[in-house]
Amino acid sequence: MSNHFHKEWNQPSLKVFGTGMLQVRPDVAELELGVVTEAADALTAQEENAIIMNRLYQALLSIPITQENIQTIEYSIYPQYDYQDGNPVLKGYQVTNRLSIRVTDLAQTGLIIDTAVQNGANHISNIVFTLSDDHRYYRQALQLAIQNAYQKAQTMTQTIRVQLFPVPFHITELMPSRPQPFQAYSLKASNAAAPIEPGQIEIEANIEMKFTYYY
Repeated sequence: MSNHFHKEWNQPSLKVFGTGMLQVRPDVAELELGVVTEAADALTAQEENAIIMNRLYQALLSIPITQENIQTIEYSIYPQYDYQDGNPVLKGYQVTNRLSIRVTDLAQTGLIIDTAVQNGANHISNIVFTLSDDHRYYRQALQLAIQNAYQKAQTMTQTIRVQLFPVPFHITELMPSRPQPFQAYSLKASNAAAPIEPGQIEIEANIEMKFTYYY
């Protein structure tokens, strides 16, 4: 029923909000790992970094992780200074090379971390568990939100003993809440696979609906 119909007949109306929520186990992990080297000169720092990164890269491919799921996200060279009497004195250079790894088999997450540590990675951070198809779950949450709003409208009209016109004349999808990823990890080298628990991701949908009712 349109807004025009509602205004023309001056029907009494009510407004309700609906919420739908799902708890979903993630199926994708994304993590960042890399190698940081320091040396008195930039070339030496670069060469040491390249040797370790090549060993690390080959170890990741042997797990196996496909090349498509390994991406370089940072390569930087920065001078390092000490300060003497307030004046900077060059002491060397730091080279950082970081990779982003996409993991589609979550059982491998701990193995990947330990393999990285054992092959020279000294920077691991931002392990984030996500969903490969969050839109599908959001649509399910949206259905729940609509059902929730309709049930509220029924409860309200039944309580005041009026008849609900079952077709809403206005439906608005409120700002969708993005799935909140689960992320946490502190780097600890170990011989056993690191225990990584993906947890659950919460997906929420919210809508506003307006109905007419009659006596």
